[in-house]
Amino acid sequence: MVRELYIYTFSAYVFALIFIVWIYGSMPMAALNYNLVPFKTILGYASYPSVNIAIKNVIGNLILTVPLGIYAWFKIRLFQVNSIFYYALIISFIFEGVQLLLYWIGLGARSIDVDDVILNTIGCIAGYYITSFVFRVYTHNKKKKVKETTA
Repeated sequence: MVRELYIYTFSAYVFALIFIVWIYGSMPMAALNYNLVPFKTILGYASYPSVNIAIKNVIGNLILTVPLGIYAWFKIRLFQVNSIFYYALIISFIFEGVQLLLYWIGLGARSIDVDDVILNTIGCIAGYYITSFVFRVYTHNKKKKVKETTA
């Protein structure tokens, strides 16, 4: 029952993710905006007059993929890869690759940015390790209570 709930919520999350990453705000463009220099966009936010854009883009990219790491910890993944790092990196490249494909076929475009790959990868890995930590603490506390009640 719990596994089915995880799978249903994962499916809903993936559909929302597809909408956010590939559909929402996407429109045909004459030229593709792209950045292939790591940290160029992230560091460029320091010169923005408003921190709202920086927060929205940096925190947004991180938070967007945290659930992928959480679900990966429960072994619910879009595809099987043994390493969470490679899983997160592949997913992040797929996000940007499909955005590029959508531009090429004229269905819409968003900017292609290596910084998004970095932030999405970090978000996914963070979700995985945060979940691991929470369950390690939960299991430890549960074992500790059992020992206290049996002593």
